[in-house]
Amino acid sequence: MWYKAMNDAGYNFGPVFQKHIEVETRSGVRKARSKLSLVAPEEEYRQSYYPMHPVCIDGCLQTVSLAIFRGNRSDVDAVLIPAIIDSIVIIPTATPATGIAVTSSKYVGVGRPEASRNYMSNVSVYDPSTSGLLFEVTGIHYHQLDVLDLQEAGNSYCEMAWKPDISYLTQDKLLALSPESTNRDSNDNSYMPNHANQLLDMIAHKMPNLKVMEINTSPNDQTSMWLDGSNFDERSRAACTEYSFVASDTTVLMNVEEKYTAQGNAKFDVLDVTRAPSDFSPGTTTFNLIIVKTVSLLKQLP
Repeated sequence: MWYKAMNDAGYNFGPVFQKHIEVETRSGVRKARSKLSLVAPEEEYRQSYYPMHPVCIDGCLQTVSLAIFRGNRSDVDAVLIPAIIDSIVIIPTATPATGIAVTSSKYVGVGRPEASRNYMSNVSVYDPSTSGLLFEVTGIHYHQLDVLDLQEAGNSYCEMAWKPDISYLTQDKLLALSPESTNRDSNDNSYMPNHANQLLDMIAHKMPNLKVMEINTSPNDQTSMWLDGSNFDERSRAACTEYSFVASDTTVLMNVEEKYTAQGNAKFDVLDVTRAPSDFSPGTTTFNLIIVKTVSLLKQLP
């Protein structure tokens, strides 16, 4: 969670440099402890001897973020890089697999106290089995690195939504769904009953990350049951990971693709009805939901 908060602010620690294992902080306190990995990364070629590997040293320096930002992930609002270091001590001994880091930060006395860059930090790393000192840095001063606004993540909001669980839908309840209202297209008069939209909404709510395929075999229908209409839950359906629309009529396909070109995760393809099922590639995507619209199931409104 700490690495996520730091990446949102503009840091970019890859998997090799994510050395924190556990952290212990108190909100509002500029002191912290953490457990971190001191295992050197695997390399294809033989490396030079290091009393402590540079990646592990970087991991030790990362621990100061816990104290700089007062133990609150929500306070990570700047990218700070070390500018001045008063002293570094590395004890040349057998490095254990893990270390315990103790870090603290204090105000330098210049600049606004609420600005994180106006603090200096100290960190000491100890062997958890012998309590011996392994690494120590004192007097770390910082520069603030300017990052692009696009690199900063916006706030995320959550909303709880309660809907019926479709896995408990019985045949009687299915027939009881209201079919009264319809979504009508002004161009070709095709329509979709409201109970179909209700079913799709319940499916999308049960499994938002659906992979959906819609198959249209009608030569006159240029609508999408998944994307059309004004009475469905757009948020649930927008969460699908993949949407594919296939049609047997190329004209319909071109018009539908032009109509829904703004859908970022939508794909459009021609349905070859003469193609045998065995001809499909073994790597073909497995879909969670398949919607089939045929001429025999479509009705024309007067």
